[in-house]
Amino acid sequence: MKALSIRQPFANMLLMDLKDIEIRTQKTSFRGEFLIHTGKNIHREGHNIYPDIPLTPLGAIVGIAEIIGIVQYSYQSQWDRDYNRHKNPSEWFREGLYGYVIKDALPVKPIPYKGQLGFFNTNLGIDDLEFTE
Repeated sequence: MKALSIRQPFANMLLMDLKDIEIRTQKTSFRGEFLIHTGKNIHREGHNIYPDIPLTPLGAIVGIAEIIGIVQYSYQSQWDRDYNRHKNPSEWFREGLYGYVIKDALPVKPIPYKGQLGFFNTNLGIDDLEFTE
């Protein structure tokens, strides 16, 4: 399966249903199920804004979700309109960012795994995952 590295606290926010758009600088044509991987580095500014969201685990597969679409942010008004979906502050906007629209994010028992940039292939399948509450 493919995976996408997302820094904490934003990975956990997806798994907690607190957001359903992941902001990226690059467009993707990928649609379908993917594994949520947490990077080894914490998003410090994100942690300052959302201090109550857990920052662990790091460097692991922590969930599965489905990407169902993409939004391109060309205007501040679009960005601000979707704030409750991506949870990135107004001042982080810059023209040309993309939002990966995600649904059905589910946590799994963490599996230590080395990440990569963008979507990357793993040697894991659905049978390797242990779903958690």
